[in-house]
Amino acid sequence: MLLTNLRLDRLHAAQVDFIDRGMLPSTRDRVGAKANNNEDEDIGDQRTVGTVSLSKTTQYTCDLFALATKVGQPRLPALVHHFLSQELSRHRALALPPQPDSRVVMSPIHIHSKITVHSSAVATFYAPSDLCGDHGMRREFIRAVESWQNEGSRYDCVFVNSESGLPGMRGLDVVRALLFFSFKHQGRFYPCALVHWYSKLGVGPDEDTRMWAVQPAVDEAGENIISVIHLDTLVRAAHLIGIYGPHFVPRHLTSSKSLDFFSAFYVNKFADHHSFELAF
Repeated sequence: MLLTNLRLDRLHAAQVDFIDRGMLPSTRDRVGAKANNNEDEDIGDQRTVGTVSLSKTTQYTCDLFALATKVGQPRLPALVHHFLSQELSRHRALALPPQPDSRVVMSPIHIHSKITVHSSAVATFYAPSDLCGDHGMRREFIRAVESWQNEGSRYDCVFVNSESGLPGMRGLDVVRALLFFSFKHQGRFYPCALVHWYSKLGVGPDEDTRMWAVQPAVDEAGENIISVIHLDTLVRAAHLIGIYGPHFVPRHLTSSKSLDFFSAFYVNKFADHHSFELAF
């Protein structure tokens, strides 16, 4: 990691020198020409609050129940209805004054629009200490696809902003993105993610590694805890490292299976500068 940072610093210094000499165009001039499918790129001097949006690339469109069958998640319609009822309740609370009786009877929700499935989401955030280009704005893709580069599935992990008033990992949770999708209801657009939650181990980071540890969250029946959440709650991709036991890791273990193989993980805050500042 230190060698990588040293080389990046030298490349950046060389880039600045070449731009000053007129041997390269300014990075700002090249921002608009960058491809949208880059894994990680600088996007110029747009110091906005970090956002996550659905990628422009879509996989397919179908109705909700057909989607549940296709992705093997029979609870998906119920999860979407629960998510939508919460969103509608929140919109009503913002639009209407408080009522004497807070009990509201919700009528059954019917989603008539098609569900659009996206292959990924795009996280954009400001990383001032990770200046790989000009100004420190970064963009990364979060994948949730059945097949990635013909090497198996890829379902990335993501930080979720759970308690914005708490610092570091105390205000964050980690989820695994299982599906990115969107739909419209009553003229409003809803970008969503179906996620599997992880629960934190302990109330602080590990004393030896200084990294937080998490494990897959399960309910009383031992089933994975999954839910549908709004894309606005996502922060950026998270990198998990399996907590190794006394036995050897199988040689045939691939990256697509690693999150299913280990029972607990470290949240890697050493993945990059921004992760170090985020997941303390």
